[in-house]
Amino acid sequence: MQSSQDSKAGTPNHILIIRLGAMGDIILTSGAVRDIRLAYPDATITYLTGGNLFAKVLKRSPDIDEVIVAPRPKLERFWESVPVIKRLKALKIDRVYDLQDTKTRYYRRWLEPVEWVGCGRGASHRVMLDGKAEPRSLHNFANRLRTGEVEPDHTLRPDVSWMADPVDDVLAELGVPERFVLLIPGSSMKNPDRRWPHYGELAGRLQGAGYACVTVPGPEEMELCSKLPATMLMRRQADGGEKPLTYFELAGVACKAHYAVGNDTGPSHITARCGAPGLGLFGKATFAHHSGFDTVWSVLQTQDLDTLSVDDVFKKAMQDLEALK
Repeated sequence: MQSSQDSKAGTPNHILIIRLGAMGDIILTSGAVRDIRLAYPDATITYLTGGNLFAKVLKRSPDIDEVIVAPRPKLERFWESVPVIKRLKALKIDRVYDLQDTKTRYYRRWLEPVEWVGCGRGASHRVMLDGKAEPRSLHNFANRLRTGEVEPDHTLRPDVSWMADPVDDVLAELGVPERFVLLIPGSSMKNPDRRWPHYGELAGRLQGAGYACVTVPGPEEMELCSKLPATMLMRRQADGGEKPLTYFELAGVACKAHYAVGNDTGPSHITARCGAPGLGLFGKATFAHHSGFDTVWSVLQTQDLDTLSVDDVFKKAMQDLEALK
């Protein structure tokens, strides 16, 4: 650990990183977290996030020492945040890298005086954003790190291959060949408009072209994936039942996938940042360049996913697959 004298000279002993959600956003911060760790290898790094599932993933990161789950603060229910505030104050945090901004002013109020890197008014290292420019999450993260005295070498290329759990047994049991295409047809139930509705026909065409297709459904996507002509990857239980793969096993599948096609959803971000090549299908709700998604996958962006044709998606996928040979 750094000495208190070093801390006073500007080298933090204890760093807090804030990003409350969602899953895709959590994945995108992994490069920034890596850069902060490399800049301050002896500091303790705590990550404040907004859900137990996010925390479970973040605890796997080799660059994070502790993860704290915080409720989204509401003034009318301030008491819900009191235990988290007390815990944070006890950590004696020197510097905060605020990768969230919204809903975090409440925490800054209680942690002051502290070096705070972010866009909020009153931050010691205030990041100024151009309100007329479209936000690009990774570039915004990089801007914050530079403002907070960290070079963003990894920020623009997040890598979560550390998430991957072994899945060779699942693939072997279901007879999945080495060259398979991972399809990600779902999305959060809160964002049904992010679902392209023609994965069934796409899977049929890909298999006709000689590519086996698989899905890794979550609990909310079982019915959706069961209707596709693709192998559903599930883990068989001792009692003969099956259960969905975990996010870590999804990452394991992603690390072995020859190619992937997915919607704008957390599993697609995990797959892309595990190194699998692929094609992302984006509607009017979000833009691929906001998250830097277009730097790792091909992208088809449209105003209406319902009208994005199977011909266009299949043509682009085959172009990518031919380039991979």
